[in-house]
Amino acid sequence: MAIENLEIKTQSRSAVSEDGRAGTKSESTAPRIVLNQNATAAYTQLIKSKQDELPENAALSLNKLTSALSQAPAFAPADEIPPEGSSKGTYTQLSVQLIERDEKLKEQVAQNLSSGRQLVRQRDAAAEFERNVENLPPPLQESQAGGRALAKFICEDLACLTDPNNLGAGLERGLSVNDVYVPEDKLSPRARAAASDVLTASLAYIKSNQPQVLSELEAAAAAKAAQAAAASAAA
Repeated sequence: MAIENLEIKTQSRSAVSEDGRAGTKSESTAPRIVLNQNATAAYTQLIKSKQDELPENAALSLNKLTSALSQAPAFAPADEIPPEGSSKGTYTQLSVQLIERDEKLKEQVAQNLSSGRQLVRQRDAAAEFERNVENLPPPLQESQAGGRALAKFICEDLACLTDPNNLGAGLERGLSVNDVYVPEDKLSPRARAAASDVLTASLAYIKSNQPQVLSELEAAAAAKAAQAAAASAAA
C-alpha cells in the first residue's frame, strides 16, 4: 500500500468492516467508534516494514507503539460520555517545537496535512499538527498508553529528521529528559527516507482518526444495520 494513500484506503475499508460489527445492533444502542481499526492495522503494518531502517531508539519505540495500539479499544458504549480534551501532552509540545524550528519539517507536515478540501500553509504547519492531535479520540490521547506511545514515536521521528543546528539548549534538554535524542551521526539516505515515510504515514494515521472520519464510519455502520434489519423484516 502506498504511504500517501493510507488514509483514503483505510477509511473506505473501515466503513465495511465496522458496518459488519454494528449490523446486529440498533442505531441508538450501537457502540461508538473511538478508533479507526483498519487505519490502525494498515499503519502498524506500514511502519513495521520500515523498522530495520530506522535509528535504534525509534525502532524500539515502534515496537512499543504497535503493542499499545493492538490493545487500544476501538469502541465505547453508546451512552458513555467522552472525556473532555486533555491538556497538551509533553511529546506533542516537543513535536510542535521541532516543527516550528525547522523549515523542511514545516514543509513536509504542511503537505501531509493538506487535502483536497484544505490547504495547510507552511507557516501554519505546527499549529495544524497540534490541532489534529488534540482532536484525536480518547484511545489516542497522550494520557492513554496508545496515545502516549504514538506521540513519543512521532516526536522521535521528527528528532531524526530535524537539523540539529535548529535545537536550542532548552529544547535539547526537554527532549533528552523525555528520552528523545537527535541521532549523533548523520542519517544515511536510506534511513532518512524511511524516517520521512514514517512521518508521512503517522500524519495520515492522525487524519484518519479525526472526529469527522469516525462519525462517517458510525453513519455508514448505522445505515448498513438499518438495511440489514429491513431485509430481515421483509424476509
